[in-house]
Amino acid sequence: MVIVGAVILAASFLGTRAQGGLQGFRAAWVSVAVIVFNTLLGFLLLNLAIALGLRLTDAAGFTKPPQTGIDSPVMRIPLVRLTHLAGRRPERVLALRDDQLALIYPSWTRRQVKDLLAESWERSLRFQPYTEFQEKPFHGRYVNVVEPGLRLVRDPGPWPMAAGVHNVWVLGGSTTFGYGLADWETIPSHLQETLRRRWPGAPIHVYNFGQGYFFSGQELALFQSLLAAGSAPPEVALFVDGINEHQAEPFYSGFLRELVRSPWTALQIRDDSPSLPRGEDVVARWLRNKKTAEGICAAWGIKPLFVWQPAPNWKYDLRHHLFATSGAALGVPSHYAALDRLRTSAPETLGRDFLWLADIQIGETRPLYVDRLHYTSAFAREIAERVADRIQQGL
Repeated sequence: MVIVGAVILAASFLGTRAQGGLQGFRAAWVSVAVIVFNTLLGFLLLNLAIALGLRLTDAAGFTKPPQTGIDSPVMRIPLVRLTHLAGRRPERVLALRDDQLALIYPSWTRRQVKDLLAESWERSLRFQPYTEFQEKPFHGRYVNVVEPGLRLVRDPGPWPMAAGVHNVWVLGGSTTFGYGLADWETIPSHLQETLRRRWPGAPIHVYNFGQGYFFSGQELALFQSLLAAGSAPPEVALFVDGINEHQAEPFYSGFLRELVRSPWTALQIRDDSPSLPRGEDVVARWLRNKKTAEGICAAWGIKPLFVWQPAPNWKYDLRHHLFATSGAALGVPSHYAALDRLRTSAPETLGRDFLWLADIQIGETRPLYVDRLHYTSAFAREIAERVADRIQQGL
């Protein structure tokens, strides 16, 4: 607006010099001022009208106030918020029939599921110097994140951690964080409940350090940064990997790389990450990260456990997946096939601190996912039970 206004003023001044100079300039200035004033007034009135409409839809439950889901101040501008709502893709979960929704969210109302999804997906991330980004502190009804990027579980332990108790850290991606699940339904929360049930009276605290989009390299960086920041070491460190492991680099690297090179073009970059082309390369890198994590754990007296998680397109009948139209839509897990071959041909390569859970959905006829990739609470509980079995076996 400033540039266009300056051009109009300059053109008007030059074009009216023969008609009185200053008088022509004043006429041009008045024209531009009227245009700018009317534009701002129209913008204000439009936002007032949209704000009134959004207040009505918020009260009726069709939309959700931004302070409970979106924490960006810009989203409080009614026109911006309306544009955001109009551009959102409809939640496939909410498009399910009531009987289908009850299979993945038993005893949940449709309104509760809608609020849960808003808290899961409409939060913002924040910068983290070691991992590029991480989950931002957030307080909601179903999703709660506190410093340092820690999602709460049912009956959470204190942070900093208390001494003289059995502390367990769980690191992983969005399936570990529990996108689409409430705090008390995640793998770490179920794990804490299971361990306390098996050892009544034992002081056991499980900490959920799952982060959206993370793979083993970022988990390793986060693990080191927490220890370097002065945290006492946990007794057990659990790394849950598999689904995100194909990423060649952290998810937002393309955007951040372009931001450093040219801020003017950074917003044109898609928020995605290229995949490593060969499954064998994915497994080789994961093994190197695993070895590094084992060395850190040995130095700190921590017992590690590396879990290869289930994936929807690995030995699961997709006819029971409510959000998969084909295997191609979920990607081909060549790294799962590569690791499966390795664990069969050379199990000693993986060591005793490795737990293969990718096959636990063989023969399952239940819907196990609340969306394309993330587990139901029942499936998260089953994964936690398998992990607790390994811990009970002597970890």
